[in-house]
Amino acid sequence: MISVILQDGTTADGSAGGAEQIFAFTPPSGRELVFFVPRLVSLRKEHPDQWHTLDIPLDAEAATIIFGRGGITEKRLRQVARTTLTHPGYGVFLDDGSFLVVDGNHRFFARWQRGFDVMKFHVAWAPDWHPALIDMAATSRLWGGGK
Repeated sequence: MISVILQDGTTADGSAGGAEQIFAFTPPSGRELVFFVPRLVSLRKEHPDQWHTLDIPLDAEAATIIFGRGGITEKRLRQVARTTLTHPGYGVFLDDGSFLVVDGNHRFFARWQRGFDVMKFHVAWAPDWHPALIDMAATSRLWGGGK
C-alpha cells in the first residue's frame, strides 16, 4: 500500500501558475523540499525512462487532508472540472517510501468528490526528481535576503 502525503498545489500545464509554480513541503525529517513544478514536467520529457505513470487510489482520508490544508475553493474546483480534471498529476516517492503529490491536489479532490476511484500520476523515485528542487537559501542570498 502507498502512504500518501498531500499538499495543496495547482496544475503543471500552465493553466494556474505555469512557469512560476513552486511547491514546498517539509517532511518529518525537517528538511524543506521546494519543487519547481515545471521542472518536474521537463524532467519527465527529458528522461522518460526514469518516470512511470501509476493509478493512485483516491480515498476520503486523503481528500480530507487536502481540503483541510486550505486553498480548495468551489471556484477552483469548477475550473478544474472544466479544464484539467482528466490530466495526470505529478508526484514523487520520498526516501521513506511515502508518496508526495506535488502537482494535482485540486484534481485529486475534484475527482474524489465526483466519485472517481483513482487518478493517474507521473511519478519518479529519488534521486531522479532532485533536479526539480530549488535551494531556497541560495536563492534568498541571490536576492539579497540571506547572508
